[in-house]
Amino acid sequence: MNFTLAFILSLISAVGYSIISIFIGRVAKKNGSYWTSFWIQVLGLPLTALFIPFFGVNLSFNIYFLPIIVFSIGIFFTFIIYTKSLSIGPVPVVQAVLRLGSFITFILAILFLGETVNLTKIVAGILIILGVILVSFDLKILFKKKIKTLTKAIPYALLQAFINGIIFTLLAISIKHFDGFSANLAVRLIVVPLFLASSFTVRKPNKNFFKSSWRILLFIAAVDAVAFILFTVSIKLYQVSLVAMTQSTFPVITAILCAAFLHEHLIRSQKVGIVITFTGSFLLAFSG
Repeated sequence: MNFTLAFILSLISAVGYSIISIFIGRVAKKNGSYWTSFWIQVLGLPLTALFIPFFGVNLSFNIYFLPIIVFSIGIFFTFIIYTKSLSIGPVPVVQAVLRLGSFITFILAILFLGETVNLTKIVAGILIILGVILVSFDLKILFKKKIKTLTKAIPYALLQAFINGIIFTLLAISIKHFDGFSANLAVRLIVVPLFLASSFTVRKPNKNFFKSSWRILLFIAAVDAVAFILFTVSIKLYQVSLVAMTQSTFPVITAILCAAFLHEHLIRSQKVGIVITFTGSFLLAFSG
């Protein structure tokens, strides 16, 4: 039961992240990566706090709180990097590169957290990663070596993937000791002051920034808050390796949403990638 529920919650979380990734890049292009990140995180704290009556809070300052601090500092930097990479590179490409972080978490969880691994989970992980790559990259462009526009954001995405792979493994340690929502809330309580303190050292945004963008920022922050809660709760329910691989599917979800609502064309290799990813997800759902 915990396995199935964790898989469903993490998949819904992936859908949420897919939706907001489409909008984050557009806001960041107009207003800069820092201030976009700032408002998403600042608005996300009270939105997360609204769920306290439903989950309660279970936190104490012990050794298990240290990974939360490390994660919060890491996510403070990587979220800015994320908005930066989305603002300069194609969303599916950025997301594909970031899936390396999920793979790193997958490996670290097995090596250091003692999580179980079987052939089905390995095959599922390989299929998901392969499918995401096919969906995210236009192979015709790559074969023609016209990759300049694709690679501009990749250094940022690679840096974030490496950091995320480590810090999400650390967060899982705290989540297992406390609970998903409490660890989530603690992260918000640390990250927001970091943004507030650093805001005095950053050039102020356009005066009309928040006034003109508050609705979309509030929407992004709300979806981000719910998606992150579902993500952390799913880790508490089951293994972080399962959740990490499920999260890897969201570039494919983004591609489908872009095709459905933004009328973006899917080439044959992308359609094949979607089928491969869903096959991997199906196997993953039965790997427990």
